[in-house]
Amino acid sequence: IKKIAVRFTPPNFTLKNNAGQSFSLEDFRGKVVLIDFWASWCGPCRKEAVFTKSIYETFKDKEFDMISISQDQDTEAWVRAEKVDQITWTSLLDKDRIYSNEVGIITIPFTIILDKEGKVVAKQLRGNAIKDKLSEMLL
Repeated sequence: IKKIAVRFTPPNFTLKNNAGQSFSLEDFRGKVVLIDFWASWCGPCRKEAVFTKSIYETFKDKEFDMISISQDQDTEAWVRAEKVDQITWTSLLDKDRIYSNEVGIITIPFTIILDKEGKVVAKQLRGNAIKDKLSEMLL
């Protein structure tokens, strides 16, 4: 977690969604971005998913985007969880935890908020704290 510090610019990644399409962090530059590290087997992550969905719906039209990065090793479980949790934003798989390890994510759920330049402005926020920070930045 020491690698993810406020004003830090995380390294780029290339990860795939469940359709095999590749995305990189650079694809989201110019928007405020919430990155949510999670997994289908993580109870607290799944409980947070309902709130995460409401955050996306609230801010999706305001120069905002969201990326869920799953640490699932079971691709089918990840895809099922996407459907159950109704994830309609970018959802990517970090099956071998290469990117998660590179940026120092050791516990999930873990969130990072990036500004439009791609720098970390907040980390490890949950619930209303996420909504408050995004409101401050976007409204």
